[in-house]
Amino acid sequence: MTDWVDNLAHRRAFWLTLATLALFMEAAALYYQYVLNYYPCMVCIHIRLVIAGFALLWLAAGINPGSGWLRWTGIVGSFLISIVFIERSWQLLAIEYGWVFSSCEMTLGLPSWAAVDRWLPWLFEVQEPCGVTPFVIGRISMAEVLMANAAIFLLLFAALIVASAWRYQRTR
Repeated sequence: MTDWVDNLAHRRAFWLTLATLALFMEAAALYYQYVLNYYPCMVCIHIRLVIAGFALLWLAAGINPGSGWLRWTGIVGSFLISIVFIERSWQLLAIEYGWVFSSCEMTLGLPSWAAVDRWLPWLFEVQEPCGVTPFVIGRISMAEVLMANAAIFLLLFAALIVASAWRYQRTR
């Protein structure tokens, strides 16, 4: 089983499928923003930045998944980004359910040298305070979908780390 999981990371199609998924998630966010008029809050934009980070990392790993260091960077980097994704998704879900009472700023909160909200305002500009997210499928909210995706990504990349370490240990 670990060989099958580890072999996923060796396939270009795996990384490019993930990159396509990330681009689809960004496109869905833009659809909700520009077509359905659900404007993004600060936490939503943080999640968009996380997804953009995934997309870039997965595209890079898909260039040459046979390269050990590039593949390992993709796996470990994706695991670390997944931790941030879990935290930001939980924060959004907690605000939506009223588990935390947090004031969401109308600024992104990044340093001036990382002013992505000024460079790409159509994608990363905060336009609304945090609150309830729209329903995506039936009565399932966007925050719930994001939390589920974050958990799946974290488990997937944790499994890839274990499988890669297992294979490395066996070949030593």
